[in-house]
Amino acid sequence: MISEDKIIERVLDGETDMFRLLVERYHERIFILSRGFVHQLQDAEDITQETFLRAFISLGSFRGSSEFSTWLYRIGINSAYTFLRKREKKSILSFYESKVGAIANLLQTNKNDNPHRILSSKEVQELIYREIDRLPQRQRVAFIFSRLDEMPQKEIAQIMSLSVHAVESLIQRAKKQLKEKLISVINENDLQ
Repeated sequence: MISEDKIIERVLDGETDMFRLLVERYHERIFILSRGFVHQLQDAEDITQETFLRAFISLGSFRGSSEFSTWLYRIGINSAYTFLRKREKKSILSFYESKVGAIANLLQTNKNDNPHRILSSKEVQELIYREIDRLPQRQRVAFIFSRLDEMPQKEIAQIMSLSVHAVESLIQRAKKQLKEKLISVINENDLQ
């Protein structure tokens, strides 16, 4: 396997077709990141393509002071926000169906609860989407990386240019806020 440094060097020396190796290595992770910011698969693919286009154009500015993946993730986040601004979307997050179950555990519904309190899976997903969309930006980004991409906090800290402690704090505050909001909504449904 060719190292990233060698691939970058060769791309910058004119072997532009070598960039596809970087795309192949990071396409899935950038797509997952993009999917965390938009609801439609096609939108996520558009953001992914835009990320790699920007990375290709800016490759000469990559200095190696951080990991290539960290640099690429930053471009991905910026591409997602640019996409959302252009589309004037306020919704920032949508999870893959397979990941929603893990987040739904935040609800910790008691098995002995009244059946009227238990929401359908689709209602829970919509509720989770809506409440994650409302998180402050930095909490939302840390939460996306942590829960959707299952990224270690150390890597999240590098990408977000924060300390590991700050990332841990953002994730904990996001989880606490989500839990409070979700339980509040469930309790409101009990009154109806």
